Amino acid sequence: MYIYKIKIENFRNFEHFEWKPNRRVNVLFGHNGCGKTNLAEAISLVFSTNRFENYFDKSDFFNGNDQKKIQIQIWFDDINDIEIHLSEVLQHIDDKDNFIVDDQTTNSKAVVIYQLESGQEGKMEWSFFNNIQPCASKFSDRDAISYIHIGADRQPLKEVGMQTKSTFYKLAKDSIAHELERISNEIISLADNKINESSILNDYLKELQIISNVDIIENYSLMMKNPASTWNSSGYELGTSVGNTKLSFSRQSQGIQNLFLLLLMKKRLEGSGIVFVEELEQNLEPKMQRYIADEYKKLGIGQLFITSHSPEIISHFEYSDISILHKETAIALLSGLDDLTVKKEIFRVNKKEFISALMAEKILLVEGESEYESFPIYSYQDNSSLSQNDVEMIKIGGKAKVDIYCKTFKHFGKKVYVLLDNDTDITATLNKVKDNADVVYLAMNSYEDLIFPYADKFLNKLSELLDFTVVKNKLVGIYNTISTDSKKTAVKNSMEADSIDPNLYMSYTDLASSKSVLEYVLHDSFATSYCARAVANFICEEKIVPMAYLNLIQHLSGKSQELNLHAGYSNVYELNG
Repeated sequence: MYIYKIKIENFRNFEHFEWKPNRRVNVLFGHNGCGKTNLAEAISLVFSTNRFENYFDKSDFFNGNDQKKIQIQIWFDDINDIEIHLSEVLQHIDDKDNFIVDDQTTNSKAVVIYQLESGQEGKMEWSFFNNIQPCASKFSDRDAISYIHIGADRQPLKEVGMQTKSTFYKLAKDSIAHELERISNEIISLADNKINESSILNDYLKELQIISNVDIIENYSLMMKNPASTWNSSGYELGTSVGNTKLSFSRQSQGIQNLFLLLLMKKRLEGSGIVFVEELEQNLEPKMQRYIADEYKKLGIGQLFITSHSPEIISHFEYSDISILHKETAIALLSGLDDLTVKKEIFRVNKKEFISALMAEKILLVEGESEYESFPIYSYQDNSSLSQNDVEMIKIGGKAKVDIYCKTFKHFGKKVYVLLDNDTDITATLNKVKDNADVVYLAMNSYEDLIFPYADKFLNKLSELLDFTVVKNKLVGIYNTISTDSKKTAVKNSMEADSIDPNLYMSYTDLASSKSVLEYVLHDSFATSYCARAVANFICEEKIVPMAYLNLIQHLSGKSQELNLHAGYSNVYELNG
């Protein structure tokens, strides 16, 4: 049994939502407020066994409009293991999900559709959807579905405890659970001596210690406090240990508490039917996120749903398992991207960076390393950082691939902005991207052109990055050698035309007199990630932002629209000038 399709009408932020999840693993992500929790709660309501939750609130209706009915449908396929009488509720559909009467039709599929609707005054009404006549759903019908929802509001101190509804308690065998229930009042009253007298309980504690041992993570272990110990003044409680150091569980960090809770939940979930876990990454550092993602990836259940905001968690799963949630559906990362060249390029990009970009509203594509590293630094100087404008940057590594990235991000409904050098091959690139990029910004010929006017602000600091002797020796070598390299030849010709002898250079400030020489040096020796960031910081220390970047920042943030259109294009703007 697995969820074949989910349909939601008029529930919270979903006006019309329809999605076919993967049969095995589904990892959902998207910006805050996109509906991840609402999706989890919609499914949970369909299978709710809470006898006291029978009415929708007005806030549960889309835009608060309770004049339109809420309808939530969960379609199940592979239904042989549902322990209910199916003959009256089976529906047959064709390969396009159209209902058919003849179950012998080629490629027909038998499904069961659980449905929850809003009735009079918002009353919740459960049924099995039937194309001909609805069939009432009883409490036991909902209870027959093995569905577990683990919400984001997890409480480790409560769940990793001895309460009868805790995760810890539910891991116990029936006989042990009965024993715990019998002495629960004694635990509450801190009757430590009674606990020590229970051989069944001591066996249980030993079993739990084995279950919860996670030596792979810095040798943390979950353990039981000896009532005679001095962890604190209370009696029986849980604790953790690292080596010989022991600490009360309640005094551990939230990250460690959540880690143990997730591991214990994993033990409990093994063999379940359908599990929906929200925000797997809560309070966990990146290495712990990767660890717990790997543990849940191996979870032996029927169908798994995970929501997350963390690229560490999301990128741990296969591309085919990951979907980005929208208000009308969830889009699988590779769906609709049938071009092999596009897929290869996506696989080349850092997976976490790609996923992080898809969480933003706007994507800024830049050509090279220098722009990618320096622009965020400049953006803070105008109090208009990229994050404030919900912009994520992607480095595309040259113009040849810019159209691939534009098409890909437009496929996911993002606003795509492109920053390009206005050099000799620009026309062909613009003709490729003009229909897929929302805005294209043209800077000068190169990154070095952008920062050259501010050379006096950083030249005397370049020696902090690279000893001038190294640069001087390169220039002397170019000056004394005949080269086939066009850039070196241009630099040599420039030095000869200006009667410059590089042997007389004494420091970086001497390079300011020749634009071509300085730009060559910047491109050849200072185009690395580290140097690009450092030079940007040198310039910003003077409270300056290069004009092209300032224009770009203000245009992105909506502060200014005063940019010149590039001749013949309606969405291509020139930043320099």
